[in-house]
Amino acid sequence: MVERSGISLAGAEQDSEPAEVGEVRHGFQLGPHRLMLRAGTFSELSSKTHICVLPDTPAWFSGFINHRGHTVPVYDLSLLLGQGATDLSRQYWILLVDRQPSTLGIILRQIPVALRDPEPISNDHDDPLPEPLASCQTSQYRVQQQCWGELDHHALIRYLKRHFREAAKPVAHNSNKNNELS
Repeated sequence: MVERSGISLAGAEQDSEPAEVGEVRHGFQLGPHRLMLRAGTFSELSSKTHICVLPDTPAWFSGFINHRGHTVPVYDLSLLLGQGATDLSRQYWILLVDRQPSTLGIILRQIPVALRDPEPISNDHDDPLPEPLASCQTSQYRVQQQCWGELDHHALIRYLKRHFREAAKPVAHNSNKNNELS
C-alpha cells in the first residue's frame, strides 16, 4: 500500500521495481454504489476536516470547508441517497473533485481506491443507480469483477445546485382569501 499525504490509497501497490502502469482511475463507494471519476479529473483527499454548517439548508448539504484559502461546498451524498447521514464524530474523508472555482467536496465513509485498467461494459449491468447518480453516470466499467459507474461530476454539480434551490424555495402562501381553494 502506498501512502499519499499520510493517507493510504487502497489498491495502490508498492513495488521495488517500476511496473508498467496502465490507466488508473479513482473510485469510491456510497453505500452499495461504486463510482469512479472520469479520466483526467483532478481530485484530492482530505481527512476529517472542520465543516462550517449553515442553518436553513438541506440536510444533505453539509456546509463549507476552507481548502487552501478557498471555500468548497461539501455534500453528504449518502444522506441524499437515503442511506442516512454520515456520522461526522467518526472517521470520514472528503473527496475534493476538480479545481477551483468548480471544486466539489463529497463526504466518504470509506477511503477511495485506485482502479487499474477499467474495462468498459454496457450500461445495463448491475443494479441501476438511484437519482441523482443515475443522471450523472456516463458509462460503466468492470474492475476485478466489480461494476463501477463513471461519474460526470459537472452533471452532479448542476443537479445539486438545482435541487438545493428547489429545497430552499419558500412555500408560497396565498394571502388573497378570494383565491383560496375550498
